[in-house]
Amino acid sequence: MQKNKQPLLKIISSLLVLLVFTCPVALADKMQADKKLSAKKISYINAKDTKAVIRSLSQETGTGIFLSITDIHFDPYADTSIVKDLNNNPVSAWPKIFANAGDDDASPYGVDAGYVLASSAVKAASNLTRNYDFILYSGDYLSHDFRATYNQLVGGTSQEFNQFAIKTMRYVSYLLSSQFNGVPIYGTLGNNDAICGDYMISPKSPLLMGIAPQWSDLSQQPDAFTDFTMGGFYKVKHPVVTNHDIIVLNNIFWSNDYRDSCETSVEHPGDAMMAWLEWQLYQSNYRGRTTTLLMHVPPGINAYSSSKGWANCQDSIQPFWQDRYTTSFLNLLQNYNGVITNGFTGHTHMDNFRVISVPQGNAKLPLHVTPAVSPIFSNNPAFKVVQYDTSNAAILNSLTFVVSNLEQASQGQPLKWKIEYVATSAYNLPDLSARSLTTLASDIVSSETTRNTFMSYYAAQTPKGGPMTEQNWHAFACAQTNITKTDFANCYCK
Repeated sequence: MQKNKQPLLKIISSLLVLLVFTCPVALADKMQADKKLSAKKISYINAKDTKAVIRSLSQETGTGIFLSITDIHFDPYADTSIVKDLNNNPVSAWPKIFANAGDDDASPYGVDAGYVLASSAVKAASNLTRNYDFILYSGDYLSHDFRATYNQLVGGTSQEFNQFAIKTMRYVSYLLSSQFNGVPIYGTLGNNDAICGDYMISPKSPLLMGIAPQWSDLSQQPDAFTDFTMGGFYKVKHPVVTNHDIIVLNNIFWSNDYRDSCETSVEHPGDAMMAWLEWQLYQSNYRGRTTTLLMHVPPGINAYSSSKGWANCQDSIQPFWQDRYTTSFLNLLQNYNGVITNGFTGHTHMDNFRVISVPQGNAKLPLHVTPAVSPIFSNNPAFKVVQYDTSNAAILNSLTFVVSNLEQASQGQPLKWKIEYVATSAYNLPDLSARSLTTLASDIVSSETTRNTFMSYYAAQTPKGGPMTEQNWHAFACAQTNITKTDFANCYCK
């Protein structure tokens, strides 16, 4: 159903340059938070007009909004003076520990998000509105090199480390839940969310068992988590759209980098999850239901790595997924044509999209790649407010919010968040459907103006220069619509 967005777009266009607000640290303990914020002299710049934009999005007839946020990579080690206190106390004590800590600087480029940046991102999103219909978190709760840093700073036992990782995962979920007054939260696991090591998520691991009760509660659909500990995947009913589900995959199992070094099993868990996904799609198709997918690693080609040219062009192509899982996934899309209507991923830390075409037929699946909060790859921290059609869950529009002063904030100034862009107005699109994103992909190739706009948003307008450049942009453009190695090679290597 086509929406009339012109009045809203006029409002947005007049605000894009002007709307900047400063967000204080988010804490549940209000007395501690007030004391901390007063010491830092953090105050809001009037965000009234920004909130008016969000209200306009959410109040358009037949639409709703949700928050898409990912890859916080929370670093509890950022302030080394409190690490042992965090290790020795339950997660319920962490808010007060952080509130009393002396480190007020935001995380700089090149590292993961510490307390100041992570809590500011969540507060920035909640300051816009508390009326999100739900929240999607696309994975990677834990910082990079999580275990190595723990061993260096704490040196505890394996069991103590396991508990620290679980507490950190729970704390990130707490940060989200404490700001949004009972809004359902659906999260998925990232490659760093493992106690064994990067890309080493183990079925039935202590981490899955440790986070399952909290995630179950936050979803507000506890029955969906009956088998969660077996692999970290589950399905919930959409909280608003009738006859629509959200399927959450732990697709680290499908990654080319996946290995289970801690609890090796005879059967690959990726095979079991693919079979589970097919069963869910079979049921949805039989019952006349449709589905949104939430997963961490996008399908297709790693354009950045593939563009480096370590070998000849075809030998340099590096898919994110194992080929057999890409083939199986595409076959499912073909066999259950139209059941999966959209999807959300993270992992790359950049602002992107993909359009997946099935091997035969005209069906296409739009995938939205949400940019990261962590600035470890020199991207500006970001999140998205997404507008959707409440009749069918189709994605209509999105607003991207970014930090505008990370270099200054890493030296003690307050973090400032601003509207970076509104998708439909930035690219002159009617919506964010597969058809519209296919048009955008074509425009990125054919129009230098569109390409430059996309490149500036790709790393959230970082002053450090993003990974997509004038020299390698064609690899990124090919990856947006060519998922298999063969199709990518035909686009990029010719």
